[in-house]
Amino acid sequence: MESGRFLADCRGIVLNSFYELEPVYIDYFNREFGLKAWCVGPLCMSYPRVTAPKTKWVQWLDHRQAIQRPVLYVAFGTQAEISSPQLKQIAIGLEQSGVDFLWVIRWKEAELGEGFEERVMERGVVVREWVDQSEILSKKVSWGS
Repeated sequence: MESGRFLADCRGIVLNSFYELEPVYIDYFNREFGLKAWCVGPLCMSYPRVTAPKTKWVQWLDHRQAIQRPVLYVAFGTQAEISSPQLKQIAIGLEQSGVDFLWVIRWKEAELGEGFEERVMERGVVVREWVDQSEILSKKVSWGS
């Protein structure tokens, strides 16, 4: 919603695109929003990895990889607005599922239910900080479905 409000106040938008898609983007933003669209790219957003100390969640993923345990990766990104009751229901589902999981939550103060993290600590990790999603997805673990 916040992105939509910003779009209403701007005169144009720069888009990561490729040649075949540019006419579609330009037409859409002109027609729907009255915005000038500048297409650039395609831009590759990858960058060389910097060796940094391994966080607890990276160590946990490495261990899951070593023991060949599949992991369910749960992340809603920065755009999704997940309410507190929804977060608690997701927590209940993860706890009852019995699967190993890595759950990235952007709200540090999010309440997942009393004792949730302690009850699932043998098979689940809740991360309340920014993560490098490409690092997570590059791990050679079997991702749950």
